[in-house]
Amino acid sequence: MIYDCETAVLAGGDPTAVDICEIGLILADGEVVYDTLVGVQHEIAPEATAEHGITFEMCDPYERFWDEPFDDLSELLPGKRVIAYNAEYDREVLRGNVAWCNDSGFQDFKAADAWLEQTRWECVTLWYAQWIGEWDDSLGEYRRQKQPGSGHRALADCYATLALLHTMAKADPAWQPPIPPRADGRPSADLP
Repeated sequence: MIYDCETAVLAGGDPTAVDICEIGLILADGEVVYDTLVGVQHEIAPEATAEHGITFEMCDPYERFWDEPFDDLSELLPGKRVIAYNAEYDREVLRGNVAWCNDSGFQDFKAADAWLEQTRWECVTLWYAQWIGEWDDSLGEYRRQKQPGSGHRALADCYATLALLHTMAKADPAWQPPIPPRADGRPSADLP
């Protein structure tokens, strides 16, 4: 499965303290498995809204992560291979959100880690960096690249990741992702 999430703030700082505001999950054939906005606890930063277009008002009527989204992902992810662009960040953001899913009112990272260990995470960012092949002597690794074709919405970014996998595998470099209706009946995000 290919996973992506959008957040209430842009990358930076402690990812375990970031609200998820949208989640997308697709299969390798492009079938949508999960696509929803998520209610957030805090305002969405203006710079994040400028990037992905999601506002607090858009998320307000939706369930908080620890309600329905956590239960849904608890059924979908365990035992699966999950591929993401910048998986390290997305996994840490998910870790922080999962850590709130208990009755104590405090973040339980031990329980979140146990939950996440049920899923095998793989990072397309690292594969793509190797595929491009720009070595960074200062870091001692391949230079990480911006995700090509990113639509800055969860479902659009899942499809951009799938298209990138097709390109790197040369399975079908001309392959383009479909634009399906959203699972929750709302209009699809504008894809580039």
